[in-house]
Formats: sequence, structure tokens, C-alpha cells
Amino acid sequence: MLQDLPGCSLSTLGQCWSLRYVTVSHCGLVCLDGLSQCRHLLYVNAEDNLLEYVDLKDLGSLQVARLARNNLGSVHGLEGCINLRWLDLSHNSITRIGVLGDATRPPWLLSVHLRAVLVIADNLLEYIDLKDLGSLQVARLARNNLGSVHGLEGCINLRWLDLSHNSITRIGTGLSPLRRLHTLDLSHNQLVGAQGLEVVVTCQRLLLDHNYLQAVHCLDKMCLLTELSLAGNNLLKVPELKNQVLIQTLNVNENSIKSLEGLACSWLPLLHTLSCEKNLLESCEGLDTLDSLEMLDVGFNQISGKR
Repeated sequence: MLQDLPGCSLSTLGQCWSLRYVTVSHCGLVCLDGLSQCRHLLYVNAEDNLLEYVDLKDLGSLQVARLARNNLGSVHGLEGCINLRWLDLSHNSITRIGVLGDATRPPWLLSVHLRAVLVIADNLLEYIDLKDLGSLQVARLARNNLGSVHGLEGCINLRWLDLSHNSITRIGTGLSPLRRLHTLDLSHNQLVGAQGLEVVVTCQRLLLDHNYLQAVHCLDKMCLLTELSLAGNNLLKVPELKNQVLIQTLNVNENSIKSLEGLACSWLPLLHTLSCEKNLLESCEGLDTLDSLEMLDVGFNQISGKR
């Protein structure tokens, strides 16, 4: 482990052929190279440097690369890392991941290891092309500049997709390839409609907080939902949950809902947490059928009299 050593070089490590783990942080590194002979290398942590260039090519044993908080402007230098399982590029300055039809598309994208995790949060991403990443299971793309859901064709095993804190205005057909998705986070975007969500029938956690939604009409086929969060939207009434018998947590804080009576029309035998803070509620009527309810938050409403 090398830490807080400004001006250090990795050139001498290239002679350590049996090296398996390398951590070099807060050392002011601009280039990550010189490790081409370390064929047994499994883990590289070069976070919190000044990296602009990476060369980890053909390190076929490499499983984890942590390159967060650097100055990288693109994804490069990972060709031949066929067993890469965890790649963290968060807090860099990356603007694009692949270009459709471009022969320079990073080859490592074609051979990511099973159960792979890709973290490119807190960058400047405007475009992604992750198609054909059949082994990718987690993609964290939060806090970028993405304007739509795209580039996910072939990600058939993706289970966790975090697109929060972007500038997405519509979903379209971008989610249709994701047939095993468990968690979808689209909070803190600019969605005015939820069309396109209906294809993600395996989704169990759906987070749509802080958008511009006035209604959500696409939940009929999402029968496996256990958590639904819609806080900070423009909802006028609670969503219809007629097919969501597995739902356990519902959050509709900070909306314009006047009544909860719509919940009485649905059978929600497992719902134990209901958050309705900061709405326009005048009563708590409609909760009589929620037999499993344990936690109810109706603070900062207009409820008066006996609760």
C-alpha cells in the first residue's frame, strides 16, 4: 500500500511478477502504468489521485479496478481485462461510454465477468453504450448529464440500475431489454410521465422521487413491487395498486394528495410503512383495510379533529 507519497512511481512494481494487490492513493499519480508484467494482479486501487491515463491492458486476472476521484476523461486501457468484476470510475470527468457504430468502442465492454459491477457515478456522462453486456448486474450511473434511458440493449442480467440525479425526461423503450431488473432508481430527474416502466415486470424496488409526475398509470404489470417511492412529485392522488399485493413500503411524501381513500380499493396485505408527509390530507380515511400497517407518517398535512 502506497499512500500520501507525492511523486511516487509504479515502474519498479513491474518487476514484482507475483504481485496480487496494489493500493496507491493520494500520491498525485497522473499515469497508471508499468504493471504489464504483473500477470497475477487481482486488485488495483488508485483512487484519489490525478489520473489522466490508465494502462492495465491484458491483465487477464484483474478482477477489481478502483479508479474513483481522478481526472479521467474517457474509459481506456482496460482491453484484455476479461475477468474484471468491479470497475469504479466515479468522480471523474467522463462524458461518453462507447459510441454507436464506432470501432474504437472499448473492447473490455465485450467481456465483463459474471456478476460485474460498473460504477460511473458523478461524471459528465451524456451518452452510454453498454449493449451486449450480458454479464453486467449492477450499473450505477447517478449524478451525470443523461437525458434519456438508452444504450442498455443486451444487458439481460442487469439487476440494479441507478440513474438518479440526471436530466432524464422520458423513459421510452430503453428499459425493455432488462428482464431481470430488481431495483430501478430514477429519482431526481425530470420525468413528466412514467410510460415505459410497464415492461420491467420483475422490478421489486422502484424509486421515482423528485420528478414532475402528476400520475402513475403504468404499474398494472409490475406485480412484484415491494417498495414504491414517489416523494416530491405533483401527484393529486395515491397511485392505483390493484395488482401490487406484495408491496411493503409506499412513500408519497411531498405531493398534493388530498385523500387516501384510493388505497381502500386495493388489497395490500403486506403494506407496513406508509409515508404521506407534506400533502393536503384532511383525514386518514381509507386505511381501515391495511391490516399490516406498522408505521404511518401524515405529518404536515391539514388533518384536524380526531385521528
